[in-house]
Amino acid sequence: MRILFLLLISTSTLAQTANNRHTPEEKAVLATVQALFDTMRDRDTTAAAALLLPDGMNFIAIDGRDSLMRWPNAAFVDQLKQPGVQARERMWDAEVRVRGKIAQVWAPYDLYVNGSFRHCGIDAFTLIFENNRWRITGAAFTVEKKDCPPGRPE
Repeated sequence: MRILFLLLISTSTLAQTANNRHTPEEKAVLATVQALFDTMRDRDTTAAAALLLPDGMNFIAIDGRDSLMRWPNAAFVDQLKQPGVQARERMWDAEVRVRGKIAQVWAPYDLYVNGSFRHCGIDAFTLIFENNRWRITGAAFTVEKKDCPPGRPE
């Protein structure tokens, strides 16, 4: 009976540790990235512009291409204006690092467009803290269409 009790306590402790794996500051950083994903879903250019530094840049490594694509943050905001495109990006198992006013997020993701799987990959976001909030300076991400790991459950 005592062993069963100890196993239950240790299992409960492991679950709590997994659920509380990020500090409050790391959770704030993750919330900023999630808010960007929400702007994609909602096609909200005002909210996206508030989250992104306008002169920031994204670098895209597409499987099978030798060169990187470059995509300014301002172009990302503009593309949200395109009608008829519903994008949903999800990330999971994020690694977050925060030091002072800089932060990075590294996470696997998948992307669905108009309800259909488009691709998966790794997102690597860089953020800065200014005016009492986190903002995304830019990202680098891979675009992979095969060997995608299973995404997080719905």
